[in-house]
Amino acid sequence: MWCGLTGDMNPVHLDREYCKTTRFKDIIVPGIYVLGFVSATLSKLAIGGIYASQDIRFMQPVYLDDTITATSTIIDKLEAKHMLKFLTHCVNQKGETVMDGEALLFIQRTRSYPSAIDHVLEKG
Repeated sequence: MWCGLTGDMNPVHLDREYCKTTRFKDIIVPGIYVLGFVSATLSKLAIGGIYASQDIRFMQPVYLDDTITATSTIIDKLEAKHMLKFLTHCVNQKGETVMDGEALLFIQRTRSYPSAIDHVLEKG
């Protein structure tokens, strides 16, 4: 589905027979799709936060039957810029790191979520 939405028709994401001839030996999930799990963790930690940047390192391939667990941890507060810096990390069901990196989020204060945002900024 992701490939159809984005137009990413790389055969490593679509063609099992082709993949058998590659080092992966089977279809792999697009890395940017895996990054979506990180985005979900960030949206739970900082409601209304806006991505400013993400540095990503893809460490291992993710296969169609893998179970991915994503975590994001606040590592710095840039209060003057209303930003938070996060360590982002994804592991598969074997505990292998498949992706890691760092993200910067712009934290908005809104009428709808002022206490949630302030709570994130106040965490030690």
